[in-house]
Amino acid sequence: MNEFVSLDQSSISNDNFKLNSIAQAHLKSSATWSRFLAWAGIGYSALLVIIALFAVDLIMKTQRMPNKQDVAAILTITYLIMAIIMFFPPYFLLKHSNNALKALKTGSEESIIACFQNLKIMNIYMGVLVIITLFFTLIGLLGALAGA
Repeated sequence: MNEFVSLDQSSISNDNFKLNSIAQAHLKSSATWSRFLAWAGIGYSALLVIIALFAVDLIMKTQRMPNKQDVAAILTITYLIMAIIMFFPPYFLLKHSNNALKALKTGSEESIIACFQNLKIMNIYMGVLVIITLFFTLIGLLGALAGA
């Protein structure tokens, strides 16, 4: 039997859509790994906040650095912005995994909808970040070529 089923329009609108045991096992494994990755990402964001707070102290202890306050402020703000930006994908991934595991335990339709909704939000967020990164990379490359 073919484990991969094509989802055409008629199967998407089917009200009797159910996950077989193979799909449930894959969803459970995916949700478990998603939870691990989400907590690792949240931990990384917390580490960036800690670095931002201690960067001020380290820079202020430097004896010969001119404009210490300006450098410390720029580094702190940069790391805090990075922490905030990098917090949201793991947050939505954690919500996805929690809802997926809840849906598998309870069979709740609301949980499975929330599961995929949070996965969609995370993917959109990451897609926008990639587009922004590609844009700035392209601007940087064009600037470097123009300056060469």
